[in-house]
Amino acid sequence: MNKITKRLTKKDVLTIPNAMSLVRLLLIPAIVYVYAFRKDYALAAVLVLASGATDILDGFVARRFNMVSDLGKLLDPVADKLTQGAVMLCLCFRYTKLRPVLFVFAAKEIVMLTLGCLTLHYTDTVNSARWYGKAATALLEGSMLLLILFPNIPAAAADVLICLCFFAILAAFILYVRFYMKALHGVAHKLLESKWASRIALGLSIALWAAIILVFFFNRDSFTVDNIINGSPENMALSILMMLALFAVKSISIVLYSGILYITSGILFPLPIAILVNLIGTVIMLTIPFFLGRLMGKRALTHIHEKYPKAAFMKDFESSGDFMFSFLVHIINLLPIDLVSIYMGAAGLKYVPYLLGGALGLLITAVLLPITGKSITRPTSPEFIISVALEIAATLISVAVYRHIHRKKAQKTTSKSEVTQ
Repeated sequence: MNKITKRLTKKDVLTIPNAMSLVRLLLIPAIVYVYAFRKDYALAAVLVLASGATDILDGFVARRFNMVSDLGKLLDPVADKLTQGAVMLCLCFRYTKLRPVLFVFAAKEIVMLTLGCLTLHYTDTVNSARWYGKAATALLEGSMLLLILFPNIPAAAADVLICLCFFAILAAFILYVRFYMKALHGVAHKLLESKWASRIALGLSIALWAAIILVFFFNRDSFTVDNIINGSPENMALSILMMLALFAVKSISIVLYSGILYITSGILFPLPIAILVNLIGTVIMLTIPFFLGRLMGKRALTHIHEKYPKAAFMKDFESSGDFMFSFLVHIINLLPIDLVSIYMGAAGLKYVPYLLGGALGLLITAVLLPITGKSITRPTSPEFIISVALEIAATLISVAVYRHIHRKKAQKTTSKSEVTQ
C-alpha cells in the first residue's frame, strides 16, 4: 500500500465521499445490533437503505465535484463489502439457504482482494468498481433489503431472491477475474518469478481450505452420509457446493490429488449425483489453471520444463491438434491436472477444444473412482473389484498408447536425421 500513501495528501483524505464511506463502516455494527439483537426489522431496513443511499451519493459527489481519490477507490468497496457480508451473515440465521451464497461471496472477495493487491503492486493503479460489480451490488442489497423488511416472506419468494443473489455474485466474480487478467497480462512473467506472489497464492489456497473446513465444522451434523442422502435438499445443495469449492481449491494446489475428491463424491452422494459433481468439478479443475496459464504466457512453459522434467513428454503430442493434445495428455495423466492445464493455457490452446479433450480424457477416472468410493467399505464386492480392475486397465492402456506414440516420433526423428546426413 506504500505506493498509495506516497501519493496521498490531506486534500485526498479529507473529502466528503470518504466521510460517507466512513459513515457506512460505522453503520455496520448498528445494523447487526438492530437486526440480530433488537429484532427491529423495520429500523434495520432503514439503516440498510441509509447505507445504500450514502453509497450512491458518495460516487455522485466524487465525480461531480472532482473528489475522486485512490483512498476513496479503496474505502468505498471495502465499506460496501463489509456491509453486505455483515447483513448476509445476519440473514443466514433466518434463511439457511443463504449460507452457501455467503461462502461464495467470501471466496469472491478474498480473490478480488488478492488480484487488486497484485494489480496495485505491478501496475501502480487502483481500479474502481466496474458496472457489473455495481449491478451485482444493487441486486444483492435490494434482495437483502426485501428479506429484512419482510421476515415472513413466502419461502418460494425467498428462494428466488437467494438465487438472484447467488448468480449476481457469481457473474460479477467471473467478469472481475477476466478484467484483472487483462490488467495483469503484461506483467504476468513477474508474477511467475515473484516469491511473494507465490506466497500469496499459497496463503489464498490455505484461506480457502480453512473456510471450507469451518463450513464443514459448523455444519458437521448436516454432512453425514445419511443426512446428505436422506436429508433435505438444502443439505444436498450445501454438500455439493462444498465439494465444488474443494475442486476449485485443488485447481490451484498442485500437491493435492484429484482422485481423492472423485472418491469422496462417491462416498457422500448417490452415484448419479456423484458422477455429475465430478464432471462439474473436472470442468472447474481444467478451467481455472488454464486461464492462469494464459495469463502467465510463454514464460510459464520454460518454467514448467525446468522445474518438472516429466513435462517433456507433452511435446510428443503438441502437433496433434488442441483437442487430441488435451485428450491424450490428460488420459495418460503423468502430471497433475492443474500443472498440465497451466501449460496448455500458456501454450495458447483454444479453450473449447482443450476443455472437451481434457474432460473426455478424465472421464474414465471421474466415473470409475466414485464407484470405487461407493464400495470402498466392501473390497470384495463386484463393484469394487470391477472398478479397480478397469482403472488399472485404463492406466496400462494409456501408458501403452504413450509409449507407442513416443516410439513412433523417435523413429521419425531418427529417419530425418539419417536423411539429413
